[in-house]
Amino acid sequence: MKINIIFSPNVMRFLFLLCLFFSYLFLSGCKKASNNNINENRIRYNGYTIPREGGEIEIQIDSISSMNELISGLANDYDLYETGKAYWIGYNNRMFSIAVHSNRAIEPLMVYIDTIQTYYAKVAAVLTLHLIGINCDVKGRFSEDFQNENARNALLSLLRNKSIQHDVLLLLIRNPWMSDVPKLFEILQSDSSDCWTICNALTLYRLPDMPIKEKNSDMDQIPNIFDDYHITIKKCHKSSNEQDFNSHLLRKFGEKYPRQIHIEDTLFHYDFSNSPLLNYYSCNDDSSYDEEKYSGKKITVSLKDVLRTSSDINYTSIGNNFQYIVKENEIFIFSSMTAKKLWLNWWNNKNESYKHSFKTNKDRFNPSPVRPNL
Repeated sequence: MKINIIFSPNVMRFLFLLCLFFSYLFLSGCKKASNNNINENRIRYNGYTIPREGGEIEIQIDSISSMNELISGLANDYDLYETGKAYWIGYNNRMFSIAVHSNRAIEPLMVYIDTIQTYYAKVAAVLTLHLIGINCDVKGRFSEDFQNENARNALLSLLRNKSIQHDVLLLLIRNPWMSDVPKLFEILQSDSSDCWTICNALTLYRLPDMPIKEKNSDMDQIPNIFDDYHITIKKCHKSSNEQDFNSHLLRKFGEKYPRQIHIEDTLFHYDFSNSPLLNYYSCNDDSSYDEEKYSGKKITVSLKDVLRTSSDINYTSIGNNFQYIVKENEIFIFSSMTAKKLWLNWWNNKNESYKHSFKTNKDRFNPSPVRPNL
């Protein structure tokens, strides 16, 4: 049986308008998707430079090789350009060629870091993530503007990789974000090691009432009463045992000023890391550190110089693995494990709303223009 359906003119008009409406939505969506694809594929392949002492370096972008070819090539192409200044990173052409792809390069770089065994290749990939984070705009002298949140999260996740933790932190502290803070404490709480690089980095976030204050050569926090605190030692050879030398230096101060300078016993048998003291106070003769065989000129060592030299944390330096605090007219010098305990005790005493405020706080700031060691 054949049924004929007849619509009234008003219904026909309504159906016609409805078809026009859905057609408009469909075409608008296609146009938007097309525009998004155009924007995603619009990559600038020229005009990139790196500042260097006395001029700049013009970057040559590889626009032909595939992403996989570019990233895998980091295994043999990780050398940096020489910029003449510690604060300018000399990202090479390959790093730029990857970084211009922005977010699309992040996941392949993370996979590469996870699988490649060569340390220098890992660091090259880390530097490329950082270059993505600053939108390939290398202009920071004592500060820079890290903008890409995806690249930021990728770098933060790499902090659990001990082999590159130091390298990653050096990049993050160039422009600390408040939202980093909870993630740094998560690592402190879960990692059994002293996490000295993270403990030092936290001082640059300038948290209210933090247990260990920010230290750098332009922020003298040692009271003037300690200006004349010094010891006399003999210079030793640069090849001397660094651990013995540092322990010897601190012990001498503790013995001379027992009421004012308090040194944790651990530091007398300690594995010092990244400490410049031996190099700073040594000489190139054949003398040995062994005090009974000491030969070499006597030198006067200032307490302030020792603390400034060993604990300077700034735009290009993460300091070393012992810390100090000043309480009235006393100085307490202690290990990084003690520093970690101080940080965790401070954090654990904060309420949850305080901790949560960091997770939703995307504020980012540049450290004060501290002149790094060049």
